[in-house]
Amino acid sequence: MNRPSLSLLILLLATL
Repeated sequence: MNRPSLSLLILLLATL
């Protein structure tokens, strides 16, 4: 997991 931004994006999508 070198890209934390990807995790953030997934989290954002999950909240939607």
